[in-house]
Amino acid sequence: TPLECTIDERTKRPMKVAKGDVYMKTRSTLISFCLLVALISGTMPSFAPFDVRVPAHTLDHYFSDLFHLGHLANNYISSVLVFLCIQFGTEFISLVLCLATGMKTVPVFENPLFASSTPSNFWGGRWNTLVHGLLKRAVYKPMRLAGQHRFVAIATTFIVSGLVHEYVWSVMFYVHNHEKDEDGGCSSCFTYATGKVSLFFIWNGIVIVLEQIFGGSFIFQWLRVVLPSTMKTALVILTALPLAHLFTGDWTESNYFKHYAIGMPIIVKLS
Repeated sequence: TPLECTIDERTKRPMKVAKGDVYMKTRSTLISFCLLVALISGTMPSFAPFDVRVPAHTLDHYFSDLFHLGHLANNYISSVLVFLCIQFGTEFISLVLCLATGMKTVPVFENPLFASSTPSNFWGGRWNTLVHGLLKRAVYKPMRLAGQHRFVAIATTFIVSGLVHEYVWSVMFYVHNHEKDEDGGCSSCFTYATGKVSLFFIWNGIVIVLEQIFGGSFIFQWLRVVLPSTMKTALVILTALPLAHLFTGDWTESNYFKHYAIGMPIIVKLS
């Protein structure tokens, strides 16, 4: 299963799902579905509606390209699409499991793109908590118990996360034998650049380490108090958004969202 049961801290046993949990899970699934339908319908067929100099999946970006408004907007749209695809899938599976087993499951996402207060809060408490928990138990905690500095443990955890995602990418964009031509190539297949997604996670590991070093300084503590929550979330997202194409660009350019849309109801404008 791609989900984990919620464990009762007192009994150390899986918790039973309550009627209120089922209601909230059903509500979250329907909201994710409706938002996904709306965003897919509004951004088809390219899913990157703003003009940019280079495609998102390449490594040909100049430094100035990373902060171009069209690039940032496309990255944000693709990030929300990735989030909603995974959110809808995990919420739907969670709802089925709750109804079938009576067990309460751990939420995989906690509104990361709209409610995160710090980069640590985004990666450590809101984005893909399932993978976060696995990496924390398998990498971060063992390294800390072995006496490694927390910065080393954080950096290693993000490197391992990048490698895990490299494996996921190799499965997502695998070229089957029947797709290959006589020379062993496939001119119509999408080929991703190995290492891009690792670079994305390495960068975010650096951001987390910098937060640990400077986050307690006066200016950041003052901003935490005076800024509204929406502004804080926007600043958190901006720490990753210029390089988000390293993660989401392959999803867009490989027509993943186009293929996903085949199974969704699409809203179209009548001529």
